[in-house]
Amino acid sequence: MVASHGFVVLAHKSCFWPWDCGTLSHDGGPNFQWRDQARTLVWAASPPSDSGNDSPESRVLSRINRELPMGVFGQSTGGRTSIQAAAAASEGPSGLDYTYINGSCIAAAVALHPDPCIGPHKDWRHGTCDRASAITKTPLAVFTSELDTTEPAGSAKMNYDAASSTNKIFASMAGVSHIKGTGPIWALYTAAWFHIYLNGESQGDYYFDLIYGNSTRSICSENKNEMQMDEPIEDMCYFEDFVKLDNYC
Repeated sequence: MVASHGFVVLAHKSCFWPWDCGTLSHDGGPNFQWRDQARTLVWAASPPSDSGNDSPESRVLSRINRELPMGVFGQSTGGRTSIQAAAAASEGPSGLDYTYINGSCIAAAVALHPDPCIGPHKDWRHGTCDRASAITKTPLAVFTSELDTTEPAGSAKMNYDAASSTNKIFASMAGVSHIKGTGPIWALYTAAWFHIYLNGESQGDYYFDLIYGNSTRSICSENKNEMQMDEPIEDMCYFEDFVKLDNYC
């Protein structure tokens, strides 16, 4: 759905439930699935290996502008990995995990229903996943829903609170479960977040106004009354003002 808004979307094949990452010794087991996402970013920023060929794959890959900034997003465990990747990008070359993203320009991150990794939920922590506090420069959106019983109550908001990035947003849909939250509503606002921070949309542009505007469709507008397509109203929403930041891109 994000692709329908003009983005090239890459999905990596990672671990399967329940945590069979133990077979991936090079990743250190189930604690480091986020490195799969990091490798995808590094690959995306590199020229295709068959760039001189006329294969169908090459014809597609050759049309991708690999010099543009990239965004990361995912749901549940994928949401947590996006937080970890955003933390690595925020820390820059001096950070311990920056080497894994190999200088990839991560200019925005969206975490949907992220694994907690923060607070008193020790059984849900995976390796060094408690990383939201390291997000100081990468714009971060955290989306969840009030009927998400898969993740401990309040854990998504804790990730939002821990991140000190000026450009961050948190929103929760009422009456929606963990899996239901992967539908078209959050896809639209994920795309809007990316259009602002990857493509530079500004005030008056459609996607910018979906986040920072004041219409009934703007995610944090005082005039907002309901989400699109008759979905439930947002349960709560917090946001920071839009500012331009140097996030190592």
